[in-house]
Amino acid sequence: MNFYSPVLLAVEDACRERNIALSFLAMGPTDNVTQQVIQHSPDALLCVGFIEPEIMAELRKMPLPIVLIDHAIPGMCSINPDNYQGSMMLTHHLIKQGRRRIAFLAGSLAHYSIRQRERGYRQALFDAGMLISPQYEVTAPALTELTLSLEYALDELMSLPEPPDAVFCYNDAAAMVTLNYCQKNGLNVPEDIAVVGFDDIELSSHITPALTTLSIDKEALGKRAVEQLVAPCGVENILLPVQLVLRASS
Repeated sequence: MNFYSPVLLAVEDACRERNIALSFLAMGPTDNVTQQVIQHSPDALLCVGFIEPEIMAELRKMPLPIVLIDHAIPGMCSINPDNYQGSMMLTHHLIKQGRRRIAFLAGSLAHYSIRQRERGYRQALFDAGMLISPQYEVTAPALTELTLSLEYALDELMSLPEPPDAVFCYNDAAAMVTLNYCQKNGLNVPEDIAVVGFDDIELSSHITPALTTLSIDKEALGKRAVEQLVAPCGVENILLPVQLVLRASS
């Protein structure tokens, strides 16, 4: 089960409790956004995950309440996990474990959550007085195949004169690719290198080694979003706490 599945299930449950009819709509940049939305005749919109700016511009033209989940845009209501504080906790954990060359493996920094996670990583290093070369921050290139993209970025990290002794991956899926990469290249986790993720998706506790990560209350994200549409609290960006989950990968 991926990150968004339990979020959407929670949205569905919250709507059912309130006798709200829910319909799902997946859209891409080439779609006729207005036409597709009108076909559903909605009273409100919940936008989940990263939404391309072109799509969001069209949605904002509609006279409908909008709440964002796992995304944030100034002036719009959003529900997010506390990515910034969570990343600080995770990076501080790696520092306490004696890691001194901590890399950050990012996906697209266009995504609000990934930007906040990178900011938290940087702040934790700053708080610890650790000056790490920008070479230890890499962004996976925008390739069609995600695994190939992440491995390309990992090649870049591992070819450094002093390779990282820990990799903070922007989410658990990226961390699992990193664990496989380490295994294929003869690196023992966590003896040679620690690997940590973010999101605590279901599979993260069942792999070997089990993944250190940040747990997000995905059900709460979905429920709070529906509550915001039904009875707005006036807060623009609601942040839900996250929990550090320590496992064998670090």
